[in-house]
Order: sequence, then structure tokens, then C-alpha cells
Amino acid sequence: MITIKDVAKKAGVSISTVSNVINGKGAIGTEKYKRVKAAMEELDYHPSFIAQNLRNNRSHLIGVILPTLDEPYSSMFQGIDERLNRYGYFPIVKLTENNHSLEENAVKQLAGLGVSGMILTSCSPKQLCCRSLLQSQRIPLVLLDRDIAQLDCPKVMFDKRAYIYERTALLLKREPNTRLLLIRYKEALSCDEACTQGFQQAYQKNMTEHSILSVKFESVSYFNQIYTYLQEHGEQIDQIITTDPPLAQAVSDAADLIGKSYPIHVLTGDNWQISRRYSSLKPIEQNTIYGGMQAASLLVEQLRDSGSENRTVKIKPKLLRKDAAPFLRVPTDTVHILSMDCTAISVLERLSSVSGREVGVNVQFEKLPPTELTLAVEQELLEGRSEHDLFMIDMPWLQHIVNQDLLYDISDKIAEEIVSSFPEAIQRTFYKNLNHRNIVPIIAGIQALYYRRDIFNDPDHQTAFFQRYGISLGAPHNWKEFNYICEFFTRAHNPDSPFEYGTAMTTNYDINLANEYLPRQWAFHGNFVDEWGAATLNDDANYRALESIRATYRYSFNQAMNDNLDDDVFSLLLEGKIPMAHGFANHYIPEKYSDTDGGADIKRHIVVCEAPGRSSLLSGWALGVNRNSKRVPACCAYLKWLMTDRIAVSNMRLGGCIPTLAVHENADLRIQYPWLNLMTQAFSGGRTRNVIYDRFGNLIEPVQLDYIIANALREAFSTPHSSRDILAGAQERLSSLIR
Repeated sequence: MITIKDVAKKAGVSISTVSNVINGKGAIGTEKYKRVKAAMEELDYHPSFIAQNLRNNRSHLIGVILPTLDEPYSSMFQGIDERLNRYGYFPIVKLTENNHSLEENAVKQLAGLGVSGMILTSCSPKQLCCRSLLQSQRIPLVLLDRDIAQLDCPKVMFDKRAYIYERTALLLKREPNTRLLLIRYKEALSCDEACTQGFQQAYQKNMTEHSILSVKFESVSYFNQIYTYLQEHGEQIDQIITTDPPLAQAVSDAADLIGKSYPIHVLTGDNWQISRRYSSLKPIEQNTIYGGMQAASLLVEQLRDSGSENRTVKIKPKLLRKDAAPFLRVPTDTVHILSMDCTAISVLERLSSVSGREVGVNVQFEKLPPTELTLAVEQELLEGRSEHDLFMIDMPWLQHIVNQDLLYDISDKIAEEIVSSFPEAIQRTFYKNLNHRNIVPIIAGIQALYYRRDIFNDPDHQTAFFQRYGISLGAPHNWKEFNYICEFFTRAHNPDSPFEYGTAMTTNYDINLANEYLPRQWAFHGNFVDEWGAATLNDDANYRALESIRATYRYSFNQAMNDNLDDDVFSLLLEGKIPMAHGFANHYIPEKYSDTDGGADIKRHIVVCEAPGRSSLLSGWALGVNRNSKRVPACCAYLKWLMTDRIAVSNMRLGGCIPTLAVHENADLRIQYPWLNLMTQAFSGGRTRNVIYDRFGNLIEPVQLDYIIANALREAFSTPHSSRDILAGAQERLSSLIR
């Protein structure tokens, strides 16, 4: 077997030099580096992953200890695996079958393998086995699903009290006199205790001594208990609720043996499939894939920052909503919508073809480019015309349009649906400073960074990057690091780069250029006007932002692009022409690029993360009802239909983005569109496009601001003029608008 000594001998260097090359450490001359790489290739030497972990006293292995891989734990593991894979960690799974001894052995074995951390669903309600072992080896731990009250560590818990309370309350609402039985495990596990609390809270007036059955963990034992209980008390039961699928299946089998049939409601995971044999089972779906993702994210937080707080994440049930069609249906009518011409609206148009059948509202779209849409909307509203019933309005214009009372106030008709349908962060952003909640968000987007993990993790690139810049190659935290990476992968500045350019920019429209500039401006704490409303473009913050984007342009693929905003940038990423792209994440729709050469293979290596500087530009569009419309009931019916879970999720699957809770909570969508995992944080900390008024209090149209920014950037990209002079000219143009 070829060893590191053989490589050192072949290359004529020391063993430590070979080790530094392998691990990307130390300052190594180019000539020595090439000799070592040539020797490794000639000898077909591949470093041992385990040996590297032992030498570095760390590993990328994560222990995952679960009771079984049946639901709901299989979907929890799906979420764990997806998130760990994104961060470059590898899970090792051990199963305990709810056995204390097996759990203790699993902890010891994983610690012995040198795992970096563990995720545990424990069968012990009071104390953690081998706690001292984990503490002595400083192995971070995250508890999943089952709490250990005395243990202070990060935890992800499903709000089972709420899950069971909502299902019990729903059953009683449908049949007030229905007789219910809750079956749970006898061991005082936190999850089963929470189920009991939810059941008792909802069923308190109907509780009897026979309303709850506690059984042992062992399957033979609990089947015997359930069978006996149904024989003795089966006539007093109408419906049964169980805390996990094995109990539900045991209930179904026992009931079948004694000739009974009950609706059986069972807490389960996202992926549970009901077989024909167990058709009486009614799933109470927990967001288990998402819970697994959260557990993995908490563990990665601990690994990257040992001082991070021990947070508890509680996964709540989806809000119960009525089916839309029965109570929304109106006499058949046709609603006319004036909208932007974009992919998301094409999706909405396709989906709306069924709204006539479902809610009695047919829809016709008139689509305009974004630069024309806003002016057309305001003109029709100010002139009191009713050619269109619904208008699509850009987020920066919402305050201007809504607070002038140019829209019909439907807030009392849709308020309940808005509160129950949209995450708090989306509501705070869209309805900020609005006098009425009379618009419905239909598109929400964030800027994010996409990069090729296979390229960034390549040892040769990592070593060369560290030698050149003195920092590790990874997702950039700020725009300075972003430009380092762009320069490093631009072949004109690095002949060994596999790419001609390090990134790409959308520069064909004014709005594209503004979208590129604004996050840099905010990252350097710049603005357009000061607190007194005077133009302040020619200051140090905007100077640094302009210098930064000029550098990015030098490393960018800037051939002619089409009209699809960030679509072409992501296409270049999937074609293997650039290693990194920054843009609006909702334009990254994998299916759109399915025919791209090599796209399917490259796609699996692409990772999405926060934008550099953590200053994401938020985009959003909403629908509002024309104040002069004669079809207000039909408009409200259509808007409520759009907010239903089924339609919002279907819209996302087709390539749109109605930002409802159902979309955010859907585990399959989060895996397909990983940027959804960044949405809440981005909308809480991101910013919207600037709204500026002249000295008379009139809104300066965003397109005018875009024009000023775009002209300044085009001058910066195409001339040698100094950034100071360019900004001075831009400031003068902005001042003339304000005056």
C-alpha cells in the first residue's frame, strides 16, 4: 500500500511538506507543491479520510441515534441527512429499539469512532446515559423529539401537545359526543406527556377513567394490553388516537381480531404511506423532515461556534384551515389582472385556469414589463378607470399606493386568511407602514449565494487559495471575500483556474444593476439620502460599494444576457462556466435548466447560503383590488383561493412563489428549493428597495433611482473615470430630483 512516506521520497521533500499539501496548511512554494501533486498522481496515492481525521483530532462524522427507521424517524433522518450533506458532514446511524442498553452502547461506539457530534432521540425520560463520556470528549449533542429535562443542550421538539389538541378539538367539533381513547407509552417520555396534556385539555369535559391507555414499549407487551383493553372496553370507544404508527397498527390488528373497526388517528411523519391493510388510520402529520433539518443545523452551529447558545426549536403543527372551494364559490365571473410579464406570473396564469371550476372565478391576465407596469397601475387608479380588477404592485410602491386609498379596502374580508396563511416575517415586511391590510403577497424573493461545493472543497483549490489570500476557501462572509474568490477563479488572474470567469452579473437593465449595487451599498452602511433628506451618494460608504462592484465586474462573465433577470446567471452556473453566482434565489428553478449540458450532474454539487454581507435585497409583489372594480366579491374569492395550502404549494411546485406558511413548512419543497430555509431569516434581517421623497413629499419613482444607479455603474464599468467623480455626478442627478 502506498503511504505518505512513498510520496515524500518520490517528490524529494519531507513528510511534513506532503502532509501540509494534503491538509492545505503552511506556506509551500509552487515548485514543491507541483512536485508533491505529481508524485501523488503518479503513485495513485489517495489520503485516508479516517487517518486525516485522527491527525486533525476531528472528523466530519456525525452520530445519529434513533429508536427505529420506521416513520416518523425515517423522515426525521431524511431531513438530518439532507442538511448534514449540505455542510459536508456524514451521518452514522445507530438504532436502539427503545432499549436503554442499546442506546448506551450506541453512544459509546460512536464516541469511540471519533464523531464530531451526535443527534439523539432518547428512550430515557430523566437522564442521559454516558453523559460524562460526551462531556469529557467535548462531543456536542442535540436532542430530537424526546426531551431530557435535566439536560442543558440544543433541542428540537415537536409541539405534540398542540398536534393532539388540534386533532381532538376537531373531532369533538364534528361530533361533540364522540367517545375518544388516547393510547400512549407508559414510560414518562416528554413527547407522550405532551400528547396527554393536549388530549386532556381538549377532552376535559368528556374524560373518564377509560379515556387514556398507557402501554409498555415492547411490541408483544403493548399488543397484549391493547387487545385486552379493546375486549373489555371496546363498546365504550368511538375513535382512537395513538402517539406513533406502531401503536396505531397494533390497534388496527387487535380491533380486527375482535371484529371491531375504529377510526385511528396517529401521529406520524411526512413520508408515512398508509397500506390498504391499515386503511382506517388517519395520519396527524408532523413536520418531521423539517425537524430533522433543524436538528442538524443546531448541531452544525455548535460545531462551528462552541459558544453558541443552547436553543430549543419547537416545531408547531400547520394551522388548520377550511377547504377553500365550498365557502368561497361565487356566481361565475371574470376578473381582469394587470401584472408583470415574468415566469412566476406565467405559472400563476396556468394554475388559475382551474379557478373558474373551483371558485367560480375565471381570470384573464394582461402582462407588461416591470418598467411599464407600475406607471400603468398608478395611471389607471388615479384616473378612476376600471379596465382591470386586480393590480400587481411592487413592494416599494405598496405604501404609496395603499396609503393614498387607491385600492379597495378588503382588509375585513381577508384579514383572517392573511394572519393564518403567511409567516410573521412576510407579514411584517409586506404590511410595514400600510394603513390597511388590503393586499395579498403573491411573490417573495431573497438574494442568496449559490456556489459549487465540489470546486470549493477541492484540496488543490483550497491550498492555492489559502496561500494567495491567507484565508480558507469557503462561502464568502463579505464582499471583500466574494471578490477574492471571483479573482481566484478568473483565469486571467489565475492560469490554473478551471473557469474563465469567477462569477456573472446581470447588467442588461437598470433594475438589474440596481439589484447588484444595493446589497453592497448596505453592507458598507451607505444610503441615498441622509436623515434630512439630502442626497448623500458621494460619501465614503458609497465609494467603497462602487469600488467593490467595479472589482466584481472585472471578474464577471458579461456577455449579452436575455431579459430574464437572474435566470442566465444561474444557467451559467449549471453549465459549468462559473463557480459562484449571486442573485434572487427564486429564479433558481432546477427544472428550468434540466436540458443544460451537465446540469443534472453539476446541480447536486450546488449549495445555497446567505448573501455576502448578510444584506439581502428583498423582492416582493402583491395583488390589490382596484377601488373602482365592479367585481370585488369575485376578487376576494380568487385571492382567498390563492392563499389555500393546496394552491400555494402547487404554485411553488410549478415554479412560482406565493410565500405562505404551507410553502415554508413543506419539507419536500425545502429540499427541492433550499433557499426556502433562508427565507424567514432573510425577511427578518434583509431590506427592501429605497423609498425616497422630494421636498414636496412626492414619491420619487423607483425607476428614476434605478436609472441614476445604472448610469453610474455603466460609467464605472466602461470608463477609467474615478469612483469619486462618478458618484459626484450621480449625487447631482439625485439632488435635482429631490429639489
